Amino acid sequence: MAGRDAIIYINTTDLDPPSPNAEKNVASAGSRRTPGSPDTVCSPLIHPTRRPLSISEDEDDRLTPAGKALYKILENPTFRYCIYILPVGAILAIPLILFATKYRHVTAEGMSLAGLFAYIELLWVSLWVAKLIAAALPALFQGICGIISTGIRKYALVLRAVEIPMSIFIWTLLALCWFPIVHDFDDDLYHREHQNIEWMTVLNKVIRASIGSSAIVLGEKILMQLISANYHSQQFRDKIKDIKATVRAIDLLYESSLRKIPDRSEETLDEDYDIHDTTNVQHLLKENAADRSTRRIFGGLHFFGQKLVSALGYMASDLTGSHILRPTETRAIVDAALERKAGAEALARRIFKCLVAEGRKAICPNVLAEVFGFGSEKEAAWIFAQLDRDGNGSVSIDEMVMLVTGISRQRKDIWKSACNIRDAIRTLDRVLSVIVLAIVIMVYTSFFSNFVVENLKTIITLLSASAFSFGQTVGEFNAACIQVFVKHPFDVGDRIIMKDQEFEVVRISLLYTVFRRIDTDGIVQVANSIVGTLFIDNISRSRAMKERYQFSVDATTEFTTLELLRAELEEFVRAPENSRDYQTDVDIQLLSVGDLKQLDLRVEIRHKSNWADDQLRIYRRSKFMCALLSAMRKVPIYGPDGGGPDQGTIDAPNYTVSIDHEAADAARAAFHLKQEAKKHHRETSIPDLRKTTSTGLEILPSLMRGYQYEEEGAISGTAAYLRHGTRHYRDNSSSRLSMRPGSRPVSFLSR
Repeated sequence: MAGRDAIIYINTTDLDPPSPNAEKNVASAGSRRTPGSPDTVCSPLIHPTRRPLSISEDEDDRLTPAGKALYKILENPTFRYCIYILPVGAILAIPLILFATKYRHVTAEGMSLAGLFAYIELLWVSLWVAKLIAAALPALFQGICGIISTGIRKYALVLRAVEIPMSIFIWTLLALCWFPIVHDFDDDLYHREHQNIEWMTVLNKVIRASIGSSAIVLGEKILMQLISANYHSQQFRDKIKDIKATVRAIDLLYESSLRKIPDRSEETLDEDYDIHDTTNVQHLLKENAADRSTRRIFGGLHFFGQKLVSALGYMASDLTGSHILRPTETRAIVDAALERKAGAEALARRIFKCLVAEGRKAICPNVLAEVFGFGSEKEAAWIFAQLDRDGNGSVSIDEMVMLVTGISRQRKDIWKSACNIRDAIRTLDRVLSVIVLAIVIMVYTSFFSNFVVENLKTIITLLSASAFSFGQTVGEFNAACIQVFVKHPFDVGDRIIMKDQEFEVVRISLLYTVFRRIDTDGIVQVANSIVGTLFIDNISRSRAMKERYQFSVDATTEFTTLELLRAELEEFVRAPENSRDYQTDVDIQLLSVGDLKQLDLRVEIRHKSNWADDQLRIYRRSKFMCALLSAMRKVPIYGPDGGGPDQGTIDAPNYTVSIDHEAADAARAAFHLKQEAKKHHRETSIPDLRKTTSTGLEILPSLMRGYQYEEEGAISGTAAYLRHGTRHYRDNSSSRLSMRPGSRPVSFLSR
């Protein structure tokens, strides 16, 4: 399965991300190139091939000149292929010689067996010839196609990864070409009776079926390699190049800081402990509130161990010619520190302390020019461009820490994403291998069974008719493959917005994706076929993002007041302490006038980065909202129906007037009389009212207890109102019943 294992590690110099556990192997951080090592991402160089030399000082263990000559002979490709071919070829030549001489009369259906063993001999030799051709194809392809376009050269790695399937395919083609050797000893008989020689017919069918099957297998493997190569070149190449450039800049800055302030000096002792703390001992001591002397003791032990390993590494490097076992090198220290958050923060703080003079608060281009000296202006400008991502013209300590920890997080995310995609490609390879196996079986069956050929249409019809049973699964599988390998809207570690919910991508598989909800930290698993139908907003891939705030103000607010508010906000975002967080543009828009009682406004600002860092976004949002409220009070701008004096103050006092009860009752009664006079009443006689009420009482006799009949004489209008409340009263002068809307009907009986 060599071809499958090569799926992820195509062009490892540019594509392989670092391993999250690389700090455990810091002692071996050097030129050794293993998948996931820190050197895989950060080193743009191709290291020399190692030679297996003895590192012992004993004379008996050293290679003699004769041994060195023998070693060179064994390493010669021609000699090695002769070792592979000749012994087995000699064994296969024995039956060929016997059937060609002594046992010439032995035949199979009239055909001499000497031709069969000659053909087997050629098959053995052709196998290694096919392997040589397959091994030479990548170099030939790179040499010829590289003349046309340098970008095509990467596909030579695809041919190198499918070397074994390519060798088998070429071998089957050569086997078909050498087939006439089988009947070369009895050529006349074969042309007369070839239809009756069954074993040769079977052999010919096997060869032809093998050609078709090997071509199908080769096509499937090439498809997998193309998917892997295109995916990595499109998704990871730019990210890894950017990370490599930034790590290279950090490496140079750390080396310059060591020249200015040596390692483990008093000024940077705490930072140096965290940088070299690959075993997390210093972290545990700090959590347990250990004093500085205890940390110094453990730090000294760790420093001594690194020096000892480094000394052995330099000794081994002198013997082997390779840079191995050098944990005290700047490159190895930076790689190990970037694998831990505490180490990355300490590395950023140390670089800032060493490069920035006392009294300054930021790294400027002239500072780097002074550090790197005369003649290094271009290098200093390139390093500063890697550090100043937002174009402020300077780099503060917070920006430096954010940059280094961000690079550390991105390295781990790329490695996790590469591992997930590798698993997804392997899963897809397994599924397609099962399909290819079924096709290969059908190919061989079609060559040896006439029933399959004659009923091929019937078989296809049956498969199509049964598609309803697995059609949904196949559709989901295809949608998942398109989502992962073609659309690919996110990577591991990306922050996205999906269906108005914020998520962080945790794991990507072929058929599903695992997310973490930002609001609850809950884990959500969604099928890729469903994710492919949703609208996804990728925050991590976005550049500088803008934010909008909507609110309403009083309708009397003038345009000049809004311009004053804009000026206040622009002054805030352009202040030196805020220019690193916000861009200089502030936009205020009038959305609508509502119901003519308020103005709906929208304030729009632009951040210097995206919102992938939630804590940074909350900090910037809160700071701007406080500044917005302060500016609106300063201008001033009031809310809807605002701007007037508050009730109860001296500007708008509350007061009461005292009157006696008789005046209050008379005023209340007069008001109600005025209200009743405005209404149009329908005249209703008392008998009609009784008839209406009696019908209700007959239906519900229990209500009889709730009615009170008046048997007194005529009552004045005012007295009736005071007795029966605000709902009804009886006007004695007109002997008519007046009722207010919503009141309960009451019967009045006159004497």
